[in-house]
Amino acid sequence: EVERGVMTASTGNHGLGVAFAAKQLGINAKVVFPIGASTVKRDKMEQAGVEVIQDVGYEDVEPYSRKLAKERGLTYVSPYNDPEIVAGAGTSGLEIVEQQDSIHTVFVPIGGGGLISGIATVIKSKSPETQVIGVQSEVSPEVYESWKAGHWVEAEESDSLAQGLMGGVESDSITLDIINKCVDRIILVSEDSIKRAMRFLYEKESLIIEGAGAITTAALMDNASEFVGKKVVLTLSGGNISKEDLLAQIE
Repeated sequence: EVERGVMTASTGNHGLGVAFAAKQLGINAKVVFPIGASTVKRDKMEQAGVEVIQDVGYEDVEPYSRKLAKERGLTYVSPYNDPEIVAGAGTSGLEIVEQQDSIHTVFVPIGGGGLISGIATVIKSKSPETQVIGVQSEVSPEVYESWKAGHWVEAEESDSLAQGLMGGVESDSITLDIINKCVDRIILVSEDSIKRAMRFLYEKESLIIEGAGAITTAALMDNASEFVGKKVVLTLSGGNISKEDLLAQIE
């Protein structure tokens, strides 16, 4: 496997992780990256030495990358549908419970569900009274619709400021069962709310956070009265956006 190399599909953040690991281990890596996604992320992956293949849109990156991996004899690394990827994401949950106690709620973005599956599994094992809330955009709600139905549901998707969460989820993904068992609630937020959260984080906290990370702040801002006096954790997973692009998006 090491000699052959690996392939993955990513809207950016997972691909950057694979690129870093591949460079450290001296492994050849290729990333199928959707047309129209962040040039900042693409440039960072290329700088890390991976081959970026940008042939298809968000909905097709996973099946296309699986197909290419099979054709080229590469090991496919799912961005979320893999127990080891979920376990890796769980280390973020460990950081949360080790650094804070008496947490009321942890907000986590949802794309394919790998990050929230890992975090929620750890939170519920270490601090079962803590609420875990997932967040998706109203225009990219596939995991929300699947969670609500109790099984995989295909949902229409439109362009979102939370690009890193786009692309849907595989029908057999292990993350769907984990989310159904460990996540208390999923909130949908509007694109305007995401923009407002990105602006708030930039203007008030001096943080450059892409929409996929700021979406948790959007959920809290939309539901602020519910959490007055509560200790909450916002997972801001994604700062791979240029200052220029951020300012253009929050105008």
